[in-house]
Amino acid sequence: MVAILALTASYIAGLVAVQTVVQPRTNDFLLKEPDTPQVGTAPARGVIVRALQADPLNQTIFNTAMMQIGRPDARQLPAPAWFAVLARYGWRSTPALQNLIYYYAARNEIAPLLDIADALFRRERQTAQITTVFSLAESDPAFRGDIVRRLRQRPAWRRPFLLAGNVLTDPAAIEGRYQTLRALQRSGDALPEAELTAVLPVLVRAGRSADAFRLWSFGRKGIERPLNDTGFAEAAATLDQDDTAKPFNWRFMSGDNFDVTAGGQGSGGIVIHWNGQGVPVFATQQTSGPSGLYRMRIAFDQENGAMKSLGFRMMCDGERVDFVPGPTADPTHIDLTTSRAVPCAFAKLEIFGEPAGQRQDITMTLNAVTLRHVAA
Repeated sequence: MVAILALTASYIAGLVAVQTVVQPRTNDFLLKEPDTPQVGTAPARGVIVRALQADPLNQTIFNTAMMQIGRPDARQLPAPAWFAVLARYGWRSTPALQNLIYYYAARNEIAPLLDIADALFRRERQTAQITTVFSLAESDPAFRGDIVRRLRQRPAWRRPFLLAGNVLTDPAAIEGRYQTLRALQRSGDALPEAELTAVLPVLVRAGRSADAFRLWSFGRKGIERPLNDTGFAEAAATLDQDDTAKPFNWRFMSGDNFDVTAGGQGSGGIVIHWNGQGVPVFATQQTSGPSGLYRMRIAFDQENGAMKSLGFRMMCDGERVDFVPGPTADPTHIDLTTSRAVPCAFAKLEIFGEPAGQRQDITMTLNAVTLRHVAA
């Protein structure tokens, strides 16, 4: 009986020790964010040893032992032997895996670091930090192939990683992402448009519209140049979807004084409703043509008498080139030409409202907008 009681007491003491040691605490991490509030206190050495004896295969307990027993002071790393054992536990404990990432990064051992980052990503742990790790790796040509190989396997973290635009903040990161995506495309990976929504506007803002168009248009059929979707068919079908990150498609605006809805003759077409107030921009699209002179034709409903309220212009980094109307005999369309040569390639086309001078209900139906480059 005494032996059974002693065994039970030892078992309970081991359970208590395990429950104590596995509690989250800040000091179990080698790398902590600045101003991280202190969480938990370090257990006594005897409690850690008892927990490790009770559950020796628990990576969280071993990680705590490494952090609290395995280093002389908080300014030093534990001995490499601790990390060698820690890595053999597999991908179980988030604090342990983060410590391994820190250890391998300090030793510039990128291959095991990426394996651990991949494991954390698959478990949806520390996604922001791991996204940064992968972004740094793809910025280096020596490790980019590894990132491409992992992405080709279509892991669960592929889309969250490709949509994480917050890491695309400097030229090296932007170039790394561009080269990663191009490598995927060259390998036969048909990147859906949804996976490009983070990088396309970043490339455009960085002055790399040609690269953005190259990514977006790769393997895509039915693209029109220099203006895509001239009949608004695709845009009208997806009018209620988020279009902020699709520069080479139509983007329709809305405001207190106006809105844009699907309509027009046949398939596609848009209807602009406006009360005449302000100078709103109704629609924009990043074009894909060179610099130079352009000619445009606007097709509209014959009964539409409000076309004089619309203006058209090309924008190049804030520089504006207006379209001016030419002689048109046909009541169903108007022809316009740029007032001078557009100074840049991949200019943005804007359709806007001309000042009306007074409040009035204006409805304009556009069936098609075609654009043609006529001279350099």
